[in-house]
Amino acid sequence: MSKKRLSNQIVVIHVDALRREYLSSWYLGERLKKKGFHVFLTSRHSTSRLLRFLTPDAFISTHVFQLQPNQWEKLVSNGGNAYINEVEGTNHQSGVASTYPAVSHQNDFFNYNLFSRIYVWNQYTRKWLHKKRNIAIDNIMAVGSIRLSKSLQTNTANHIKSIGILSRFEVINTFDKRHFFENLISIDPESKDTKWYFERCAIDSQTFSITCKFINLVTSKGYKVIVRPHPNENLDAYSFLQQKFGSFVEIDTSYTIEEWLLKVSKVFGPTSSAFTDAYIRGVPIISMSNIQTFKYTGVAHRSVMEMFDQAAYKPDTVEKAADLCAKKELLPKKTEALDRYFNKFYNLKLSHDPIVKIVNDITNLQSTNQRFRNPLRILATKTFILVFDFLAILKNLLSLNPAQRMRAHQIYNLNHLLHRPSAYMRSLI
Repeated sequence: MSKKRLSNQIVVIHVDALRREYLSSWYLGERLKKKGFHVFLTSRHSTSRLLRFLTPDAFISTHVFQLQPNQWEKLVSNGGNAYINEVEGTNHQSGVASTYPAVSHQNDFFNYNLFSRIYVWNQYTRKWLHKKRNIAIDNIMAVGSIRLSKSLQTNTANHIKSIGILSRFEVINTFDKRHFFENLISIDPESKDTKWYFERCAIDSQTFSITCKFINLVTSKGYKVIVRPHPNENLDAYSFLQQKFGSFVEIDTSYTIEEWLLKVSKVFGPTSSAFTDAYIRGVPIISMSNIQTFKYTGVAHRSVMEMFDQAAYKPDTVEKAADLCAKKELLPKKTEALDRYFNKFYNLKLSHDPIVKIVNDITNLQSTNQRFRNPLRILATKTFILVFDFLAILKNLLSLNPAQRMRAHQIYNLNHLLHRPSAYMRSLI
């Protein structure tokens, strides 16, 4: 494939959440650049604004509802190709239906035939979309998750290992410091649809207390812990832990869980899908599920938690969890059932790397895009994005609570004036 044919083509990749997607999206962009494309990353504050002024040759989004149906129509009618690279896969009816809705919040229908390709994690989603959204089966590719690409892994591990703690407290510690009252005012306490929220409040509260007791025990034994907050959490709140435990506690702020896993010998935390990364990487996991008294009551939630718990040791007290972490010979758990589940859910047995597969496919599809291209579009795209990034910072600084708004923006939204590829990211290329 000639790079010259692609040299004036612009690819825009939407990054929905900085600490969840920046690494994999950035690396996807770097591989597309090697094919000759000009690649730009945008975020929540810049994506829609950019598309009002410029139409890229290819736009890769994380969700179909990132744009309104009329915006997708405009993008394609102006000569751009639309792609979805799903950021959260699923393998059940309600999950796929909410990820790929028939209509927008304004009750306008999404036209799924506009998309040149939809990249999903597994065959369940692929078949569901074909059947329920009437998408040609060849326009849906089950490639796995780009966040699990082996291209994003290195062996430059930190040999001074600490104990890793997975934090999943985003309901009680919202990234934008939203007060509890704001959520409670807006929901219906009698609705079955909000039952999960009240369960989650109790679960998050107890698991945070368990985490604090665990930290107290292991640090008293001389161990250091590195806490990996959920991408939707407010990092500033963790200053409470650092004030209490001092230098024994480090808060991980890296863009990717892969960097964190290289620094820890064991992982402790509430059961979640984040166990996947540690399990695949071969890091021993200790779950607090048997210590908790507050748990999800829904059948679907319980089933998922029980599945991920197979990856972990499940002590029934915090003291026993701390003792497990002190065992240097502790081996990671492996089960055939979980291997089958992960292989099916993430398509792990595929011979191709998901990023390589997507790059090659987009390159082939874009090679037939013959629209007229003014070379000045490349400079204009870069300029617009930098202007939008600057305006986002200015808007936060002029708000009623500039420090809080600015911190939330910096934690959650990719902004090229604030964020640069890390040393770990640069080492990958």
